[in-house]
Amino acid sequence: MFQLRFTFKQIIWVVFLIASFTSAASGEDYFKKTELQLHADVNRMTPYVGPNDDNDIWTLTLEHYSEWKYGDTFLFVDCESKPSFKRDPDTVYFEIAPRFSLDNLLKQKIFPAPFLGETYLAFQYNASDQDFIATSLLYGISIDFLGQPNYGFSNLSLYVKDSDRKDASDNNPPYQNDTSWQITFVWGQPFNIGPLQMEFNGFLDYWQENSYDQKDETYPILLTEPQLRLKLSSLVGKDAFLSNSVVGTEIEISYHFFNENDGWRINPTLFFALTF
Repeated sequence: MFQLRFTFKQIIWVVFLIASFTSAASGEDYFKKTELQLHADVNRMTPYVGPNDDNDIWTLTLEHYSEWKYGDTFLFVDCESKPSFKRDPDTVYFEIAPRFSLDNLLKQKIFPAPFLGETYLAFQYNASDQDFIATSLLYGISIDFLGQPNYGFSNLSLYVKDSDRKDASDNNPPYQNDTSWQITFVWGQPFNIGPLQMEFNGFLDYWQENSYDQKDETYPILLTEPQLRLKLSSLVGKDAFLSNSVVGTEIEISYHFFNENDGWRINPTLFFALTF
């Protein structure tokens, strides 16, 4: 297994360098987007927080997406603050997910169905500055879907997943993760309500992990974070202050996400986003 661990500053530098490289490699003829989001997580509920504890936190999220001739790259970094909306960072987590188009590499349509787009070799690497968050390497196949209106998009990825738990063992608790799997569905759909320009974006991850203290036992995990977004350009115009900004809400819905004994959790946020 792999034992890479990153500090807060290392994560920021890694994400900055990768985003700069992928943006430069995509060139002017390909789509690229960088967005900074600030979320207010009011009374974020986890199994580690009591009913009377203050767990109001900020989450600062930097996302970057860019296309190039043979695929695309998506990455993000989340920085959660300490409770009571303090400015001090508490937990940093990042993912980078490059995809390589088999259609373009092989110069032929892999799946010629009219509702399917390109097929990709997909990879993902996840890491954090905290030991309780497993480092993961994922690899598999991803397929785009066609036919959504208003330049909407969606894709489905099927991964093999290798995760490393800090200080875990194959023979004694806490048990190490075996090679597992993950299914990821990502979507984005613009729509209008009268003059208001809206978006419904998000992802859904479903995967399996080994039990921490029950040998040869596994449990499923579900995490989805749909966002409802309002483009402020529909209120202030395209060339005004805040024209490249978005306000919205995100709802984190999870099952077994925090640990194997935890059930369903619903944690909403309000956020402001600025697009570069």
